[in-house]
Amino acid sequence: MAVVAVIATSSWAVWSAKRTAAAMVAHRGPAPGSGAPGAAALTPADSGMAYSEVPLGARDGTKLSGWWIIPADGHRRPDLAVVVMAHADDEAGKASLLQLAPALHDAGYILLLFDFRSYGASEGTRTTHGYLEQQDLEAAIRLARERAVGAPIALYGAGMGATAALLVAAQDPAVACTIVDSPWATWEAAFFAHPGAMGREPGDLRHWKPADLVPRVLVSQAIAQAVGFGFGTPAAVDPVAAAPLAGSRPTMVIYGETDPFISFREQIRIVAALGTPNATWAWRAPGAGHLGAYASAPGEYRGRVVEFLDAAMVEWGKKDH
Repeated sequence: MAVVAVIATSSWAVWSAKRTAAAMVAHRGPAPGSGAPGAAALTPADSGMAYSEVPLGARDGTKLSGWWIIPADGHRRPDLAVVVMAHADDEAGKASLLQLAPALHDAGYILLLFDFRSYGASEGTRTTHGYLEQQDLEAAIRLARERAVGAPIALYGAGMGATAALLVAAQDPAVACTIVDSPWATWEAAFFAHPGAMGREPGDLRHWKPADLVPRVLVSQAIAQAVGFGFGTPAAVDPVAAAPLAGSRPTMVIYGETDPFISFREQIRIVAALGTPNATWAWRAPGAGHLGAYASAPGEYRGRVVEFLDAAMVEWGKKDH
């Protein structure tokens, strides 16, 4: 009887772990303009920016949607630098980036904004907080290089997009520079500590369920099996391992001082891994929560980002390409 009970409990735990993992990666955001909560209705035109819709395709065949935004004549940078912008875990998708985009547009940068898989107008029914999304960001970089041949490519990412940007920059030495707002330090944190993890806010016991008794390690293993973590190199899986490689080029990291989900210790791990030169660009916004640096000081945020990009492009121009 004891053996049967152990086998039954183990089977239930494995089954529950797989079910929990599937629920944690399942996602299908509302279509733009659908009127559903969180759905995006804004376009670059609402900020006075001319744009064109551009289709993208990830390596696994997922079809993605993007916006290609070119500055007006007379405002365009001579190097035709492109900033590829990757959004956070926000149902508005690429439209959530429109608060920062006009400042970069006014500074003369070409912009490419896109919806990650399962967000906005892109295909997909799963989200993995930056892992599979690397394919989406890589597709956007490919398109940027095809449209602006020889131009420097900069990456900007927030939250999930920041994590993906670190991983992609680590594996693509041709990326000129990277800006990451609130990247996760570990996949454990990305999946378990982010807002709404496992269907509730961290510490909220009101939505407790029996599956919560399943050891987290089993859920982590089930997530890894579901999305293929075991087949990735450290630089493609671990943000801290990726940071030194990404940090071989200018990298700016932004965090909120009072972020309840990414602790000061985890923030320091990323900043330290990026190296001393990049630490001078790091900004910990006073009093700001998770992804709250822009809202806490929008003018300063825009100024810091543009200053960093301009300095990074000067450095890029000094290199032999």
